[in-house]
Amino acid sequence: MDGNNSIQIANILNKQKIKTPAWYKNKSDRRKYNIDDKTCWTATKIMKIIRDQRYAGDMVGNVRVNTKIAKVSNVRVDREDWIIVENTHEAIISKEVFKEVNECIMPLAERKNVALGENRRSGFCYCPHCGRLLQKNNTTINPYFYCTHGVYDSQCQGTKIMVNDLYQTLAEIIRAYIKMLVDVDSFVLRNKSKTMRSNKSEMSAADIDKEIEKLKQSTTGLYEKYRDGIMDKDDYLVHKKKVSTNIDELVQNKMKILNGIGAKQEQLVWEEEIRNVIQSYKDKETYSEKDFNNLISRVDFEGEAIKIKWRFMDHIEPVLRMMLFSEKQAM
Repeated sequence: MDGNNSIQIANILNKQKIKTPAWYKNKSDRRKYNIDDKTCWTATKIMKIIRDQRYAGDMVGNVRVNTKIAKVSNVRVDREDWIIVENTHEAIISKEVFKEVNECIMPLAERKNVALGENRRSGFCYCPHCGRLLQKNNTTINPYFYCTHGVYDSQCQGTKIMVNDLYQTLAEIIRAYIKMLVDVDSFVLRNKSKTMRSNKSEMSAADIDKEIEKLKQSTTGLYEKYRDGIMDKDDYLVHKKKVSTNIDELVQNKMKILNGIGAKQEQLVWEEEIRNVIQSYKDKETYSEKDFNNLISRVDFEGEAIKIKWRFMDHIEPVLRMMLFSEKQAM
């Protein structure tokens, strides 16, 4: 933080005759080291401590694994595959200081891996075998994603996703996704307009949630009657469909309340986010890697198919159900 590099820090500690970690480990009898007058602080020791996230109060695991590959019994795991549990013990330095210092001293290629919490990892493609985040290889003419765990697992070793082919496929899917967002936004606006022209619902959103829960519980009773022979299959399916229809109607009424004049701030925030996404991407013909990260939370590979988890979908899914219900009602 004061502008000293690792060599300068080591010299300062040696001049001040600060004991090294080896000295303290010997004193506590945890492990015996050969200590003499030549044992001192070095730049390597300083860098090792500075880059150790445990000093920021976090537990760090899966740093090394045992393997028999190439006659090596113990190898170091890539930093992005470490298991980190935050705030497990009292920190010596704050996370802000730890991150700031590491961003200054670490190589540019490694800086993305020292961010703490949700920002520690970058990317959105995951291995279909072990579930780890795939890494991008840019050293060839045709870049590809691969799994770093392939060193230890033969299945992961076969994971190879060609970047250009994937991005071309994702671009086509994103165009359809943006079109869907436009439809969702139009539906929300129309729904708000109808709500403003109508009287307020007699039920609150909380009342509707309670009623929906009752209906869901009633389906269990229906199934038990069918299972015990009290109700035949046709009656069971008719009653089950009726309950499902009632739930859809209640969900629609709830959304009308939330989209009304007294809409909650959270609702307004995600609506604005969706409109910003539409405005940013509706006219784009090509997409950058940053665009993919902004729109996609996760991509999983299932054989020849891919499964995409979009951002904002937690809010959009209820609206999509409303749209489908409205389309059914209009038929």
